[in-house]
Amino acid sequence: MSLLSPVEFRPRLAEKLRNADYRRRFFRLRAQEEIAQQIRTLREKRGLRQVDFAKKAKMKQSAVSRIEQASYSGWTFKTLLRVADALDAQVKVSFEAADDVIERYAHEKGEGENDTVGEPPVRPEASGAAFAKPSTTSVHKAVLE
Repeated sequence: MSLLSPVEFRPRLAEKLRNADYRRRFFRLRAQEEIAQQIRTLREKRGLRQVDFAKKAKMKQSAVSRIEQASYSGWTFKTLLRVADALDAQVKVSFEAADDVIERYAHEKGEGENDTVGEPPVRPEASGAAFAKPSTTSVHKAVLE
C-alpha cells in the first residue's frame, strides 16, 4: 500500500473521478459529509446542545444526532428547511458539472488538509460550504474502503 503525498493526491483523485460509478459514490458521500458538518458547526456556533436544537427544530435529539452524521442521507429538503429555520440560516443548494470538479481536482494542490491516503480497493457497496470544509480525504477513504 503506497501513501500519496498531498501534491499527488488531487490529480490521482481527479483520475478516479473519471469513473462514473466511483464519481457517484464520491459525490454522494462528499455531499452527506458537507451537510452533516455544516449543521453540526452552525449548531455549535449558535451555542446549542443537540437537545436544545432538537426542541427548536421540533424533532427528537436522536434525529439531530442522526443528521449530524456523515453516513446519514435520509433527510429531505423539508427537513433541511426545518433545520435552517431552527438555526436561523439559509439553505443553499448548488450543482457543479462533474467535468468542472474533475478539472479543479486535477489542477488543485492540497488546501492545508492532510491529503495522504492509502490505496485500498474500492468497496462496491459504498454509497455514497459555508462554515467548515470537510476533508476530501475522509470521503476518498470512505469510497475506497
